[in-house]
Amino acid sequence: MAVYLVCTESPKNKFTYILPVVLGFAIEVVGTNTGWPFGEYTYGSALGFSVANTPLMIGVLWWLLIRSMYDVLSVKISSVWTKSLLVGVAMTAMDVLIEPVAIELNFWSWKGVTVPMSNYVAWFVLSTLFTRITASGHAKNPMSIWVLMVLNVFFTILCLRY
Repeated sequence: MAVYLVCTESPKNKFTYILPVVLGFAIEVVGTNTGWPFGEYTYGSALGFSVANTPLMIGVLWWLLIRSMYDVLSVKISSVWTKSLLVGVAMTAMDVLIEPVAIELNFWSWKGVTVPMSNYVAWFVLSTLFTRITASGHAKNPMSIWVLMVLNVFFTILCLRY
């Protein structure tokens, strides 16, 4: 997907694709070091090299999910706020699916026994805002539907296993 964007997007639009990576990574650094806004959690080693207790890959994952969901969910909707809210709902649903697997595979762990509700509220609010901030730079990427299908199948199979 990154190769597709490098080849097809204008330099102006490329900035709006970098923004969710930076915003996602920054909010995760705040989260892992303060417990706000998601709740108290730590990352394991499974996501690779970390800076400030946060894997560098996490910003890329924010971008990949937001970008893919926006492309898929905005096909027939004209309101940017409606699209952004739908992405917020979809991102939160994806987090509900990912959490049990991610914990089991040592992607991250929570201080408490269960995932705090603040995590899901934060996912919804931040995903909606990040999408709204970057929506003007989105172009339709034919890879987006495939990215989401592969991720959903992967995590669904792992959920059934764990």
